[in-house]
Amino acid sequence: MKNAKKPMALFLSLVLCMGLSACGNDPPKPPPDSFEGMVKESKIAEESSRYLGSWQGEEENRLEIEKSGETGDVRVALYDAKGEIYASGYLQPVKKYGADYFYNEHDGMAHRTWIDSENSDVLRMDAFGIFTRAPEGAEEERFDFKPLEGTWAMDGAKNPTSVLDIDDEGGWHLRERPGKKGKFKEVDSGTLRSKGEGRFEAVSDDHEGVVYDMTVVDKKTLYWGGENDHYQKMK
Repeated sequence: MKNAKKPMALFLSLVLCMGLSACGNDPPKPPPDSFEGMVKESKIAEESSRYLGSWQGEEENRLEIEKSGETGDVRVALYDAKGEIYASGYLQPVKKYGADYFYNEHDGMAHRTWIDSENSDVLRMDAFGIFTRAPEGAEEERFDFKPLEGTWAMDGAKNPTSVLDIDDEGGWHLRERPGKKGKFKEVDSGTLRSKGEGRFEAVSDDHEGVVYDMTVVDKKTLYWGGENDHYQKMK
């Protein structure tokens, strides 16, 4: 009986070893196309610079990828055929998956983004399609922020408690003070992106995921934020 147990034990050991060997040879799982809850890294890898530039979509949409001068983030904006923005956020590598992802601040989803291995002028982005790098020297259609340049005072007050500074490239700085005679302190800053017809997105560079709505009524009047605070352009 003891002799009968030895062949059985050897057989079971062989089966176990084969099972472990098979498990060890399992191919690695591919990175997910998208996921929620991507954590923003404080430093963006230099490899992301290969995405910078303008990319043309297959449906007359456009993809603009640029590096923020203040934070170093690789910012992403997608425009439709009318020039209105429909998705924006930042691009960064995710070490866990060994892939790059575009975090869309509009829906909170991270979408896998990569450049085609056979053609470096082709970019693929989950849920948004395929884009081709725009030729160097091609004229880019950019919004003219010059008419908005200047300082805007809340409620048009002579001694406002809140002012909004806008430069000719769409950069903005929001400053506030506790009283009419107090010192102004910057509370946020970022970049404007046109959505068309006087509507803008004010993307914060200081606070992750924060985007304000801005509507320009005329050359001297705009509304800011979720509460539609009223600002008048100062002379």
